[in-house]
Amino acid sequence: MAITADQAAHIRTLLDEGTTQRQVAITTGVSKGRIAALVRRGFVVSERIPKNAISFHGEPVRCSGCGGKVWMPCVVCEMENAKITAKARLNELLDLLMK
Repeated sequence: MAITADQAAHIRTLLDEGTTQRQVAITTGVSKGRIAALVRRGFVVSERIPKNAISFHGEPVRCSGCGGKVWMPCVVCEMENAKITAKARLNELLDLLMK
């Protein structure tokens, strides 16, 4: 079934207000798959920002750890530090097991 221009406008309005695709489908009677397809194909452009999105403020700075231009804290350095810590803990556990 084709979606009318009025339905598409209503769908876009709801998505722009932050309504989830699922709720839009329930409200408009258009399937979730059709809503997702419209968004994916660009017929309805959702400006919605995910709730868990990271927002970046200001300009990136040079990280003293890796030298990359990043928004602090530097995720690359945090991951490297976590990897080093995990390896050290693993080695400690292996040393305890080998005794």
